[in-house]
Amino acid sequence: MKEVLALMINSNAKHQSMVIEKAHEFIQKFKTEKENYPTEKHYSISIVENKDTIINKIKTLIDGAEKTIFICQTLQWWMQVNFELADNIKKALNRDVKYRAVIEKPASEIVFPKELKKNLTHSNYELRMANNKLKLNGSIYDQKNACLSFYVAKSPSETPVILTNHPSLLVGSIDHFENVWRDSGKIDLRELFRETRLAIH
Repeated sequence: MKEVLALMINSNAKHQSMVIEKAHEFIQKFKTEKENYPTEKHYSISIVENKDTIINKIKTLIDGAEKTIFICQTLQWWMQVNFELADNIKKALNRDVKYRAVIEKPASEIVFPKELKKNLTHSNYELRMANNKLKLNGSIYDQKNACLSFYVAKSPSETPVILTNHPSLLVGSIDHFENVWRDSGKIDLRELFRETRLAIH
């Protein structure tokens, strides 16, 4: 199962139809395995396309989160989600959900909009900068559900995502996040907003 996911993640954007075909193969394999183990819990995996649908699915996951949300995203993905779901993120932080986010280091400086200040400077929000290119663009909710994008460099409007609660994918995704988190640099968000921007050298 992990091999199939790796193929999807590493495929070039020009081969999106092939990736979607692989994803359907992945789902079929998942269904077959599920039928072979009828006592297994109700695990699911689905492909979601269309930016508005993806954002709504992420909104539902954020609203349902109780303890933790792990984020591993490019600046483009991260910024879009934080803008469109700012109120939902705020509510999650206020109910003591711990946010740990890693964003990919861009080629130039980052300007964080002041509109994001309240959420990003919340005591439950921690942001880090990845030192290397991300291999996975996704988010994990309470270590029970994950949203994984096919193409790291593409925005939600340009690529489908996988939504799943299957343990095999969750374990791999969580391990990947923890490794990226460990190797990433901390960002002092309170100091950052005093300067209004962060220079990347």
